[in-house]
Amino acid sequence: DSAAERVGAAVVLGCLAADNAHYQATILEAGAVMPLVHLLKGGSAQEQEEVAFALGDLAIDPVGKELIAQARAVDPLVRLLRCESQSCRERACFALGRLAKGSAKLR
Repeated sequence: DSAAERVGAAVVLGCLAADNAHYQATILEAGAVMPLVHLLKGGSAQEQEEVAFALGDLAIDPVGKELIAQARAVDPLVRLLRCESQSCRERACFALGRLAKGSAKLR
């Protein structure tokens, strides 16, 4: 797996999950959250940025929120708020906002 392939995969997952409950459920059922969180914790800056976007789209789904929280993605997302790239910070905010919305546990 090259970095470009990992970035591309995260982009595709985020785009598929965007406002599409069927694809969100399919992606979640396929077990994509753990590999995404793994990239979030140790990937390149570009990988982390795209993963934050994908996780934000998957966090629309209540099951997605739970899986993302269980995978311990909140702390790495918070760390991205200190990223040099503005778009990286914005995507971290997007994901954290989606995770917090409607979730008493994550507020």
